Amino acid sequence: MAKNLTEELVGVVLARYAATVEKALVDLHLKGAPSANSPSSDIDAYLEALERKVLDTSHTLDVPSAFKAAAAGNDYSLGFVSDIAETLLKESDISFDSDSLEFRRFCHLMTSVQRHLSGYQQQLREGECPDAYAKKAGINTHPVAAPEAKEPIKPLFSEVYDDFIESKVSRKDKKPLSEVRQREYRAFYEVWSLFMDDKPIDRYSRTEIRGFLVGLYDMPLANRKPYSRMSWAERVALAKCERVPEEDRIAPKTVSAYRKWIQGVFRCALDLEYIYTSPVIKLGLNEQAKSYGAFKDGECRSLVDCLSSLPSSWEKWTIFLAIYTGARRGELAQLRKCDVKEDAEIGIFYLDINDSGEGSTLKTDAASRIVPLHNDIATSGFLDYVASIKNIEELLFPEVQGAPWKISKYFSGFRDSLGISALHPKSGKRRPFHSFRHTVVTNLRRKAGSDSLHHIQMIVGHKRQRAGVTDVYTHEFPLSELAEVMNKLDYGT
Repeated sequence: MAKNLTEELVGVVLARYAATVEKALVDLHLKGAPSANSPSSDIDAYLEALERKVLDTSHTLDVPSAFKAAAAGNDYSLGFVSDIAETLLKESDISFDSDSLEFRRFCHLMTSVQRHLSGYQQQLREGECPDAYAKKAGINTHPVAAPEAKEPIKPLFSEVYDDFIESKVSRKDKKPLSEVRQREYRAFYEVWSLFMDDKPIDRYSRTEIRGFLVGLYDMPLANRKPYSRMSWAERVALAKCERVPEEDRIAPKTVSAYRKWIQGVFRCALDLEYIYTSPVIKLGLNEQAKSYGAFKDGECRSLVDCLSSLPSSWEKWTIFLAIYTGARRGELAQLRKCDVKEDAEIGIFYLDINDSGEGSTLKTDAASRIVPLHNDIATSGFLDYVASIKNIEELLFPEVQGAPWKISKYFSGFRDSLGISALHPKSGKRRPFHSFRHTVVTNLRRKAGSDSLHHIQMIVGHKRQRAGVTDVYTHEFPLSELAEVMNKLDYGT
C-alpha cells in the first residue's frame, strides 16, 4: 500500500537515494580511478565509465532511472528536479501531491543533493581524485551533503489568531478587547475560514489577501432579511456566486474593518517573529469605493478576440452583449427571441429591453429601452444564434433563467483565465461583470463627446439628467441617432 509523502519521509527517501548513488561512485572509484597526475584522456575515459556505472546499475544498486541521469548532469532547474523527484517517489511507492509543501520541499532539498553529486564529478574532471575513499575500504569519507536542516513549520493562521485574541483580551497596558469586539472578530474569523484555507501564517500572499477582501464586497448585510436568518456559510455561498443584489451588500467601511482585523493578526505574527513582512500592505484596493472600475480598451479587445473563437453559448453571448451594450446581467438573462428586432426601414437591429415576459423585471423605469446593436455584434454571429431559436417567445439564454448570478460567476473565471485583473490597476476598484456598464459609458463619453450624454443615458438605461427642467421635455431619440452614437464605441484593433 502506497505511503503518503510526509516531512519525515522527505529526509528518509533523500538520504537513501544519496547513499545509493554515492555508493556507486565510491565503488567505481576504488576499482581503478586515475591518479591526480594521470593524463586528461585517462580522466575523461574514467568519467565516461563512471557515468555508465551510475546509469547501468539500477538492478544492483536500486537507483531510480531518472536519478541516475541526474547524477551525471548539471541541470538544477525546477522543472527537471520536479520530474526526477516524481520518478523517485513513484518508484518508492510513495503517493504525493505535486502542489503540496512537502513535495516542494523535497524538490528543494533534491537540488542540494544533485549539486553535491555533480560537484564530486567536477573534482574528478579537475584531477582531484579523493584518495581518502580507499582508507576505509569503500566507506565514503566525503559524505554527501545532507539535506538542509528543516525550517520549523510556522503556526497556522488559526493558531496565530488565537494568540492575537489572547494578547488583546489579556493586555494590561490598554483596555482589554470588549465582548462586542470579540463577537465581531469571531464573525470575521468565521467568514475568513469559509473563504480561505488554514495554512502556515507565512504562506499567505498579498494577492490572496486582496482576493479575500474583494470577495467581501459581494457579502450580504447580516442584519437584513432574508440574510439575517442565514448562517455565515449560506451568506458566503451567495457572495461567491455574486447572487446578492447591490443594495443588500455590505458597506465599504465593513470591508475596511475586515482589513484592519487581518492586519492585526499578521502584526501579531510579526511580533512573534513568525514572519518578517506582512502581506497586508500595498494591496492596491480602494476600500471606500463601492462603485466599480472600468475595463481598458485592450482588455476588452482581448475578451472579444477570445470570445470570437468560442462556439455559440450563453456564456459567449452574454459577455459579448455586455461588452457592446452595457446591459445588466438580469436584463440579458430575461431576453427572448422576440426582443431582438430589426427596423426594416433603416436596416438596424436592436434589443427591446422590457419586462413584458413572464417573470421579467426591470430595475428602474428608465431601464425599459431600445438598444441598437453595435456593428461588431451584427457581424459576430449573434443574429445567427438568435435565428436558430425556433419559438419566438423562447428565452435566448434559458440556462440562466432566474439565475443571472451564473453569468457573473462564469465571467469571473473567464476574466481571470485571460490574466485580466479583478481590480482596476490605478483606482483599485473592483471589476466584476457589472463593470461593463461603466466601461461602455466611459468609452462612449470619451469617443462620442459630451453632446451625446443623453443618448448614452438612454442606451444604458440611466435616468436622463444634468439639463435641469429641459429633461422633462426631452423624449426618446430616434433609433438612427442612438445607433450612430453606439457605433462610436471602439475598443481598438
